[in-house]
Amino acid sequence: DAVAEVHAGCLARNITLEVARATADLREHFASTGLTDVIGTDHFHPTVVAAVAAATA
Repeated sequence: DAVAEVHAGCLARNITLEVARATADLREHFASTGLTDVIGTDHFHPTVVAAVAAATA
């Protein structure tokens, strides 16, 4: 999956991947493919502002 590759690339560069405004369908896809566990539920945010705040904290 492309998202898993992006996440792995981010990890290799010590960059966190923050997900903002994910639709229910996308969250379901991430959960069913294991990406939610890989990325971590704490990296999913309801807004872009919240994601940026988490990334810059």
